[in-house]
Amino acid sequence: MNQSTPLPNASLLNQLLRFTPTARMFFSGNLCTLTQGSEADGLKQGTMHLLSRGELQLTRKGFAPLNVRAPSVLLLPRALEHWVQGSGPQGVDLMCATLSELAPPLDMILPDVTVIDLTATSSLQRPVELLFEEAEARAFGYRAAIDRLLQYTFVVLVRHLIDRQLLSGGVLEAMVDSRLGVVLSMLHESPEHDWTLDSMAELAHLSRSAFALRFVQVVGIPPLTYLTHWRMAVARNLLAQGQAVKAVASQVGYGNATAFARAFQRASGQSPSAWQMEHLSQP
Repeated sequence: MNQSTPLPNASLLNQLLRFTPTARMFFSGNLCTLTQGSEADGLKQGTMHLLSRGELQLTRKGFAPLNVRAPSVLLLPRALEHWVQGSGPQGVDLMCATLSELAPPLDMILPDVTVIDLTATSSLQRPVELLFEEAEARAFGYRAAIDRLLQYTFVVLVRHLIDRQLLSGGVLEAMVDSRLGVVLSMLHESPEHDWTLDSMAELAHLSRSAFALRFVQVVGIPPLTYLTHWRMAVARNLLAQGQAVKAVASQVGYGNATAFARAFQRASGQSPSAWQMEHLSQP
C-alpha cells in the first residue's frame, strides 16, 4: 500500500489479528557471541528479538549481514534459519521469543524480516520497557506476564505497520476494493457457509469469470484457495480450544468429518486429531 491508498475499515482490519500468534520468551539478557538459530529461535517457528541496548548483527544464508541498533524490534514471523550476535565489546541486551504459526490473512502481508526503530514509534516504547522491567525484576508470574506482553507487543507492532502503510499485499488492497472487500468480509464472518465461486461473484456484482480474474489479480491466489486457507485457520483455533473434530468440521463449511480431515491433512500435514493432540499437550 502507498501513502495515497485508504486503510481498510476496522472490521476488516480486526480480521488480520483475529488469530494473533502466541509468543514465548526463550532468552533474556546480554548476548556477545554468535548464536546459531535453533528450534527455539527460528528454524521451526517465527521469532521476535527486542533490543534495549547495544547493537545486534543478524546473519542469514545468502544475505548480507544486517546490523540493528537498539532500541528496536526485529521481527522474523516465519520459520527462518538465522544467526544473531552482539556487536562491540558490550554486546547487546535483548529478549528473544518464539511465535506460533501465522494465520491468514496476516501471513500473506508480513515480510520475512522487519525492523522497527522504537524511537520512531511511541506506541511500542512502553510495552517493550515493561517487558525488560519484568525480565529484570523476575517477580512471581513474570514469565506468564512476559508472554502476554509479547503478544500485545506483536499486535501493537502490526498496528504500527498498518498505520504507517509499511505493509503491502494483495489482501490489503482487496479489503479496500469496492467489489472484493464485501466478499472478504463475508468469507471471514461465515466460513461455515456453502460458498461457491458463483455465490462470491454475486456478492461482488461481477460475472463468475470477471470475479475470479479480479480476485487472483489483486489477492494473488484463487478465491476458493483463499477460503480454504481461512477455514483451516478457523479450524485450528477451534481444535486448540478442544472442540471435537466433527463439531469443527461443520463450523468451517464441511458436510462431514471425513472431507474436513482430508482438507486439513493437505493444509497442515497432519490429521485434525493428531494436530489437536499435539497442541493440547503443549504447556
